Amino acid sequence: MGMGQAEMDTRRSRNILRDESGATAVEFGMLAAPFVALVLAILQTSTSLLVSQGLDTAVQEAGRMVMTGQVHESGGVASAAAFRDKYICNPDAPNVRMLPNFIDCTKLVVDIRKAAQFASGVPAFDTANPASCIGGAGDVIIVRVLYHAPIFAPFIALNGFVADGTITSGQVNVNGVMTYAMSAATAFRNEPFGGTAPC
Repeated sequence: MGMGQAEMDTRRSRNILRDESGATAVEFGMLAAPFVALVLAILQTSTSLLVSQGLDTAVQEAGRMVMTGQVHESGGVASAAAFRDKYICNPDAPNVRMLPNFIDCTKLVVDIRKAAQFASGVPAFDTANPASCIGGAGDVIIVRVLYHAPIFAPFIALNGFVADGTITSGQVNVNGVMTYAMSAATAFRNEPFGGTAPC
């Protein structure tokens, strides 16, 4: 005796519900986007830490050259950009470049200012008009650098997804490109070398 249409439909429905042949594709589709986002976030975080360490090292070494009078002995600097080029990015031999090669020196802003005392506060960092005051013997000097690090995936911030805007979750819009503003600074008192520099 043959099966009725209703019984055949019921069996077909049960077979479809038990079929797991496409489960892997569905699971991959659900997990692919979060996985890619996680990988990009790890790469961005790692790169940001590497850039930060490179900037810290460069500003400490450049500050040491000011503090010990080496910059004075070589005739000082005409501008913050000249200091960046001569002492951080393209130093004369036997000195070597202080920054990792993957950091674009043309995007690096250097600011060197004299402070009244260590406790007097930090002068403003005007990126459009950075200072280049290396001071004299015994002066308190602050050396700062700013670098806009590129972002692999602008829609992902280090702490989540971001929306449109000027400043979003640590990202800064610079000329229409989202970047991370990375900075480093050092403060010190110049050693008692001879000479001074007007500020």
